[in-house]
Amino acid sequence: MAKKASTQENYLRLFTKDFQPDPAPKYEKIKLKDGITTVYSKDFKISSGQLVRSPYIVFIIFVKLLKFKFAGRWEKTLWEIPILYKGIPFILAHQKFGLKFTSYQKGADVGETAKEAIIKIEKAVPYAERLIEGEIKDRVIEGRISLANEYRAIKERYLFFRKKAETIHKKMKKLRKTGNQEEDYAILMMHRLLTPPEVNFYTIAMLDAFYSLLEHTFVLILPFLKHDLPTEITLEKFIGMNWKNKYHHIFSASDKTAVSQQLDTLIQIKEQYRNPLAHGYFQKNGHSFSVHMENLGAIPMALTKHRGSLSYGFEQPDEKEFNEICTALDKFEKFLAELPETKYGMIYIETGFLVAFDIDSRTRYMEAMTSKEAFEGLLDFTGYQIDSAANMDW
Repeated sequence: MAKKASTQENYLRLFTKDFQPDPAPKYEKIKLKDGITTVYSKDFKISSGQLVRSPYIVFIIFVKLLKFKFAGRWEKTLWEIPILYKGIPFILAHQKFGLKFTSYQKGADVGETAKEAIIKIEKAVPYAERLIEGEIKDRVIEGRISLANEYRAIKERYLFFRKKAETIHKKMKKLRKTGNQEEDYAILMMHRLLTPPEVNFYTIAMLDAFYSLLEHTFVLILPFLKHDLPTEITLEKFIGMNWKNKYHHIFSASDKTAVSQQLDTLIQIKEQYRNPLAHGYFQKNGHSFSVHMENLGAIPMALTKHRGSLSYGFEQPDEKEFNEICTALDKFEKFLAELPETKYGMIYIETGFLVAFDIDSRTRYMEAMTSKEAFEGLLDFTGYQIDSAANMDW
């Protein structure tokens, strides 16, 4: 491992050997119209999409690994690194509108030199990534991370497909029972035949989005829980766990009866509708099997057995069955929003803010969860911090 790291470091040094820190960067002033004086500067285009998308890797190369000095933060600037490339001064900076590679040397034709320097930085990137990899992993294990909050985007997808399915159901002619069992069955079968297949597409897409939302929420809500993950389970491992195992941890300190009822309903819906997608449209426990019987043909392996109290079937839900599913999902969302252990976490997650998992952030969350007013204060302060960071108003 040490030999491998040494090799990576040698390659990093190879591509950065012509870079040196600039201990005393100089700026030349120029006069504009009306006697206004400003500092001369010329920005050079950074053609590397990798560097433009990930300016932090430039900071890692020069500051973390090569130990160059840097300056910042100030108005619209996160950091600046004064460098010399082959003796020519430049400034590397992460500003509000991205990474900048700038010369402050008036009259110098350094365009080709700047282009060459940028290429060398880009070539150093893969070796810097490998050298910093160990520290990155350690920080993840220690919980010194934030996770992107995609709750709103996933929720909108869920509601979009739900609305589409609801619209089709409302346009369908309502079933009118006659009281005659045979006639009512024939009416039901005809209704299923006349129902546009799109309603099933939308329903499955809706459930896919809902269970994605569920798993996303279960991860983001962790820092707001008073009970920690077991020591043997890292956050990375928790993210990869089965959704039911996540569920059991999230609600391990909650009322067992209510938790079990909600879980049973979610399992019913998932295994009846969403699970077939993950298994080539085949249901568990033989519910997709048709057994060949003499004189009967192919009959369902499960015979007359139904799964739990919900009345829907896999083939295609009618409006009543669809409404049962939606009511069950709404009930679970209400359960999350009202449960003392999760209500503040849900309020935070619904804002769309990044969720931090470090100890200091978790402490702030816990302190704010003492009252509605305190938590609103946390949200206001967090929103202010996010806006300031986005605008680089330090």
